[in-house]
Amino acid sequence: MPWEIVVEKHEPNSLIADYQSGKGPFKSWRHEHIFKERNGKTILTDRIF
Repeated sequence: MPWEIVVEKHEPNSLIADYQSGKGPFKSWRHEHIFKERNGKTILTDRIF
């Protein structure tokens, strides 16, 4: 399935945010990958709006 995604924000080592700009499987899609360091490890949180 074709999916048009735009990366709207990139903060090295902390955030990647994207959204569905056109064709895709959802009516709308906003998504964030949030990276945090804790005790020498990386914690990844995915948020979908």
